[in-house]
Amino acid sequence: MHSPLPVRFAGLVAVAFGQSWGDPVAGLAVTAFICHVGYEVTKDVVHRLADGVDPEVITAAEVAAGSVPGVIHAHARARWTGRTLRVEIEGWVDPDLPTREADAQGRRVADQISRQLPGAGSLTWTARAAPAC
Repeated sequence: MHSPLPVRFAGLVAVAFGQSWGDPVAGLAVTAFICHVGYEVTKDVVHRLADGVDPEVITAAEVAAGSVPGVIHAHARARWTGRTLRVEIEGWVDPDLPTREADAQGRRVADQISRQLPGAGSLTWTARAAPAC
């Protein structure tokens, strides 16, 4: 729906030409517009309050983490905490990778995710040993 101003103006023009139905119809159109905007805003707020995150954010985080050399597989979760988007990444890496290198891998993943998802305010990296082949 567009702005209710043209509809309201059309109602005034209809009344000016003697059409008494113009004002109530314009009023109903404005009411419908207000209800539509209220619904959209409420839907977004409830989605955020319920920790809802767009699936594209999860996909982007997994793709970003998986693009870092040495990450065999990545699984992401995300949630909103107030105005902060918190992303958790479980990354499967070489089972023989030393802890220091797994930690460095996590910093590289964090750098990649911050480039792909600049709105992410927090990142938790958990390194998992990939199954031995």
